[in-house]
Amino acid sequence: MKKTVLITFVVLLTLSPLLAYAATLRVTGNAVLTVTPDRATLEIGVSKDDADAGVALRMVAESIQSIQSAVLAVGIADENIKTSYLSTYPMQNWDHTPPSAYYRVEHMLQIRIDDITQTGGVLDAAFAAGANQGGHIRYDASNGDEVYEEALALAVENASGKANALAIASGVWLGQLEQVNEYSSFIPYTGRSDDVNLTAMSEEFDTALSMGDVLATGDIEISASVELVYAIR
Repeated sequence: MKKTVLITFVVLLTLSPLLAYAATLRVTGNAVLTVTPDRATLEIGVSKDDADAGVALRMVAESIQSIQSAVLAVGIADENIKTSYLSTYPMQNWDHTPPSAYYRVEHMLQIRIDDITQTGGVLDAAFAAGANQGGHIRYDASNGDEVYEEALALAVENASGKANALAIASGVWLGQLEQVNEYSSFIPYTGRSDDVNLTAMSEEFDTALSMGDVLATGDIEISASVELVYAIR
């Protein structure tokens, strides 16, 4: 009988630490850092209408070739230019009676600019070569990953400070850190960067004013968010 009691007592001692840490405290931490962009990605292209789909396609193809040549001439590498969107679809002109049918062809190029100072020159060259459609300019920083890691460290520090403050205020003992969960990430070219909408521009592009003179880049905000889970008793 004594042997049985002793075994039961040992088991209870083994389980007692687990029972003491059954409760947990979850806290989130956030941090935001700013960085000056040094790269850009833009979308620019051509839209043409014609009653003959083949004619519209041919006009767009000729314009796209001219745009590509112009962009290459200002120093953009060929591998930094790719098609992002191409469509051909029927349209109706309701101003006519009866309505007349025609086709609209659109071809958009995505251009990656590794030197942000070339952005205005690329836009000038593209519009002068026949571009009449603009998409988005997305700014990016080449050191974005490093800055994001700094933001992560600050977010963890922020969460840890909250955990200590909550533990003291609640009168609990903060135990082992059991989980660290990352809630956000920085993705180059699609992450937290400023977007500038370019409206469709007429074919009569005024080359006297450079697009580089009116572009405003601003700073990129890179944010990080984490969750820390602590055992408490």
